Amino acid sequence: MSLFRCASLVFLSSALLAPLTSASAADDVRRSAALRYDDACAAGDGACALNALQARSRPALTGDGQARGTDDAKGAGDADDGWVWPEDVALKQMMGTEFSLHEYGDVFNFASPIVNRQCPHFVAYLWPQISFWTQEILRRVETFPADAPAEEQAKLQHFARNAAYTSCDVFFDPRSGSSFSEHVTGHMQSVMDLPSTSLEMPDLPEYFSKLEGAQRMKLIAFDACMMWTQAMSCDLGYIGRDLKGSKDTGGKVCWDKVPLPANGMTIVGVNMYPDRPKLNESLIDEFDHTDYLACQEKPLLVEDIASWCPMAGHWPVGMWNASWGEPSPLGSQRRSDVLTCNKKIGNPSFSSLTAEIVHIADEGEDIDIMKPFRGYLINKTSMEQLMDEAMATPRSVTDESVKNMAEQVAQAVLKVAAKQALKTALAR
Repeated sequence: MSLFRCASLVFLSSALLAPLTSASAADDVRRSAALRYDDACAAGDGACALNALQARSRPALTGDGQARGTDDAKGAGDADDGWVWPEDVALKQMMGTEFSLHEYGDVFNFASPIVNRQCPHFVAYLWPQISFWTQEILRRVETFPADAPAEEQAKLQHFARNAAYTSCDVFFDPRSGSSFSEHVTGHMQSVMDLPSTSLEMPDLPEYFSKLEGAQRMKLIAFDACMMWTQAMSCDLGYIGRDLKGSKDTGGKVCWDKVPLPANGMTIVGVNMYPDRPKLNESLIDEFDHTDYLACQEKPLLVEDIASWCPMAGHWPVGMWNASWGEPSPLGSQRRSDVLTCNKKIGNPSFSSLTAEIVHIADEGEDIDIMKPFRGYLINKTSMEQLMDEAMATPRSVTDESVKNMAEQVAQAVLKVAAKQALKTALAR
């Protein structure tokens, strides 16, 4: 596996999303969230106090009233009903091979737990997009015939693929204060107004096609995030619907009524929004999203996110040195609904990485919701060739490449230091 593939795995640790595997870390997050609810309720808001009490007293729910971690959930990941996708399937989703896993198993085992810790951060920050788009996918899947021909399923998948793109472009934020809020909300509304039987994805407003330079680069979404959204679209759609509850938004998007966070989102210590201040490292601030109650009946609780993030148990527990979230309990309606939804949309084969690391709205072949088409940002053929080579590169070759690169960097540093020392000596 080449340096390119190593870089891809490192990227996944900041773009693909996963659970808090450490119980102590999860406890810290819960305590921090509870403290923030206390602060928010200091003014004596009765409704807020009730939500805070519920947040700290109830266990994480599966969506049909059953608590995760109960006896009903035990063994749910061992059932032979198709909920868990075995390692060979997960490897295909990651564009990996048995050879690459054999040669680089330690990299998989090292990167996965790092990936795991980012999921609650990402989900909590971008929940308005995740909730909206996965619910739009879900309502179309629910009306989609179970016996539909392959060409019709392809149309459903194409809608879901474009929806995954809009969900994963971190600047496609409908919240007020976002530079694209008005235009993103308008596009969301046009999708929301279509019937559940429609598999059409309307083009983005013309405003976006006129963007150039740095602004155009805000139209980028990462392939790894899109793969995750597709894999989890059924689970996330139901979770979003549960949280919305009976909240009446008048048939409107609503998320444009929620203010944009003042700070950026921090992933593995890096601020993903250079135009916003870096978030205080405090978990208290990071998971404070009582503002979401403007558009949903129930609060988004970090303990709930940590229970299912990132894969709701669709990948085997312990695979690649990580936990992949808890599955819905055996015999639950939620489990049955998600299995039916995944079968209709074609998961797990539908959700796989591609050779393209990033996507943009006007590439035309894969994502095609902005015209005129300009093609992929990175040459598709070259990327596919690079990925094929990466999957067939022995570990010894990669190690030698890393060694050579380290030596070159060290030599360059020494040269700069020597020049600076000489300059200093001559100046004396």
